[in-house]
Amino acid sequence: NYWYNLNSDSRKKLSGGLNHSGSRSKDGAQQSYRFGGYINYQPTNALRLSFSPSINVNRDQLQYVTNVDVSNQTRYINARIKQETLNMSIRIDYILAPNFSIQYWGQPFISNGTYDQFKYISNSTAENFNDRFIILENEQINLSDDEYEVIESGEGNQLTYSFSNPDFSFVQWRSNLVARWEYI
Repeated sequence: NYWYNLNSDSRKKLSGGLNHSGSRSKDGAQQSYRFGGYINYQPTNALRLSFSPSINVNRDQLQYVTNVDVSNQTRYINARIKQETLNMSIRIDYILAPNFSIQYWGQPFISNGTYDQFKYISNSTAENFNDRFIILENEQINLSDDEYEVIESGEGNQLTYSFSNPDFSFVQWRSNLVARWEYI
């Protein structure tokens, strides 16, 4: 894991900063990074505006997808995920009187995830990471009408099962507005 921050003097009318963090597993199976920043502007004692954009990138070789029951066996399906998330928090604080303020927070939020290298868990406690699963080869898995169909052949038998495409794209505007009155 690592992180760093670079910030300006928050007592000034205009201040800001940048930050970056990341992590990577010892075996390289998972890694994530975050880049962000912020700008605060306070033109008067009563008004403060803040903007905080960030981007998160996640790569995980063993992301859970679903369970599938096949011939009295449970297949724990996992895959590699490539996920990017983008957001920007916007905050406005306005003090109308010593005991009354209005606060707004809004955030556009976008997240996209794509899955590939589907696999099922074969030995979850194996010491070597690559011995914990069996990767489904391209000729074993087929995507049709947003559904993956899997045909496993071997040792005189054939297993067939399917599961939904887990890819996603999510867009949302999150917000709240608070009028705060304090009394003694």
